[in-house]
Amino acid sequence: MKNEKILAKASFTEQNSVKILKMKGTPYEMGYQHGYLLADKISVMINTTIQATIAFISLATGNDLNTSEERFNKGQADAEPFLPEEFKLEMEGICAGCNDAGIPVTLQQILLWNTNYDQWCIYGHPHYWHPTEGVGERQLAHDFKGAGGCSSFSAWDGAVGGDGNMIFCKDEDNFNMPGQLENRTMFIADPDEGYGHMFLSYPGMIGLDGGFNNAGFEMMTQLNSMKDESMKGCGIGIFTRLLLTHVNTVEGAIEIFNEYPRCAGIAYHVADSINKKAAIVETSTTQVAVRYPIVGQNYLYQANNSNCYPGWLGYEGYNMVNDQKLVNELSDVSTIEAWQASLRDPNNKYVQAPSRVERYGELMKQHDGNITVQIAQEIMSDRYDPYTQKTRGKWETSVSNNILCTICALYPDDTFTANPPLGEFSAHIANMWSLFAYPKGEDFWLAINDFPAEYGGYVQFNLNELLNSSVAYTVQANIKWQDTGITINRGDHVTIIYTEGEWTANPATGFVDANGNSNLKAKSGYTLPGANEGALCGKIGAEGDVFLIGNAKEIPEGSLGNLFLCINDDLNGEYGPGFADNEGAVTVSIDVGTE
Repeated sequence: MKNEKILAKASFTEQNSVKILKMKGTPYEMGYQHGYLLADKISVMINTTIQATIAFISLATGNDLNTSEERFNKGQADAEPFLPEEFKLEMEGICAGCNDAGIPVTLQQILLWNTNYDQWCIYGHPHYWHPTEGVGERQLAHDFKGAGGCSSFSAWDGAVGGDGNMIFCKDEDNFNMPGQLENRTMFIADPDEGYGHMFLSYPGMIGLDGGFNNAGFEMMTQLNSMKDESMKGCGIGIFTRLLLTHVNTVEGAIEIFNEYPRCAGIAYHVADSINKKAAIVETSTTQVAVRYPIVGQNYLYQANNSNCYPGWLGYEGYNMVNDQKLVNELSDVSTIEAWQASLRDPNNKYVQAPSRVERYGELMKQHDGNITVQIAQEIMSDRYDPYTQKTRGKWETSVSNNILCTICALYPDDTFTANPPLGEFSAHIANMWSLFAYPKGEDFWLAINDFPAEYGGYVQFNLNELLNSSVAYTVQANIKWQDTGITINRGDHVTIIYTEGEWTANPATGFVDANGNSNLKAKSGYTLPGANEGALCGKIGAEGDVFLIGNAKEIPEGSLGNLFLCINDDLNGEYGPGFADNEGAVTVSIDVGTE
């Protein structure tokens, strides 16, 4: 049975084609909101995308689909004992919310889905972990055409110029497995205990590759394969949420990595924008290595290959490159020079696009002192490969993991075969989303509407505004009754306030704000007869009574259903073109609160 009290604190909306889920409350409550509001989309992940992951494991290991599914499930079973209680509760909430929304889902399926990317990382390189035999001499049965995934940089003080506020930028790269592109989602979490934060993920998955919180802390994950890997530990989604919920300093992040057991080899880029500190934390099941910026440099960057080699980029400590030699099949890492030559081997199919580290270094030096929003966007969209000294064409794919690999990633297709009804499908790696932020001021820019994501442009948001109960929604003049996706429950206090924009229901009479044209009254057959033509109108539920909003409106309590908005115009074209000639749009702030 639907829990209206829990759902009243959440909303699922779309702004500028970006899907946004806002969650608030205890871990279970946030999970329930997630599960109920995204139930249909979670069903796609469970019934389609998981099958695609099994097909990936099958292709990587050379096993049949049944054996690959057994491996997948065994990996989840190994990870479950290490799952922190707060996130187990959140997953239980997701399961309950889905079922209350009429989508049958088991907790086992949610737990499995939340190990998806940890297992993708483990099976994406040679000498991969085995659920019963551990790490061993195992070759991939298929040479994937792309295995690089994610990169990031941070900069502050003199490197950025201006006010010196830290900027943090990241690209998340992965396969466009069936069902995923159309379900990329921004999550806004406002936990009862911990920091409010944003992260990017998929329906049903409580975290993936990072984000930032309202304490000015940001983090990003990068595949960083190591010889010591296991599913007996916490993965990237769990560490993402642990850090964003509980951490506000680099030192606090390092404590978390040392406190909790770790599974796949991952590099975490962590940054504290208040104190202007940053570090790269490279992890495996056995090691935690920390690389800080070179003394005198106010920037830091990372891609997928380890850079924790003593004497390299100012690092001193355990040599993580030795632990990456096997899985990246590097020929010689005995010296820095030999290691760097091995990274450049164009015939190495398994090294994870190290050219991007060199390119970040070039771009940081080129733009040192002037890393603005525009420059950050250019850096994250860069398509130059310093190894081949060529710029990859916009829709030209990389040749391999080490030829024409660029910060803005685009690899060739691989072909997979899943169980019916999915069957055979193709997928490739590119930028799933790209984000850069000023965590201290909470402004950020997100690209998530194309693949590579950068090609769709960046949309600006503010975390503080998103954490507040108000939601910005743009109403188009030429579309009838637009579903905001905001559910209004009995007892909610709803305030709608016009903030910007102009529109017209008749270009001949000029543009107006949400109050409409006071000289023209709506006729019979209009959205709301007798009110100003061009005024903003609303209703609760598809069959609800229409009411006038204009530039401001408080909706009386007692309504139940989704909020719909519409311009006051000739709905059926009885007096002319109706909505066909309408132009413009208005934006409103929708505040939903409960007692």
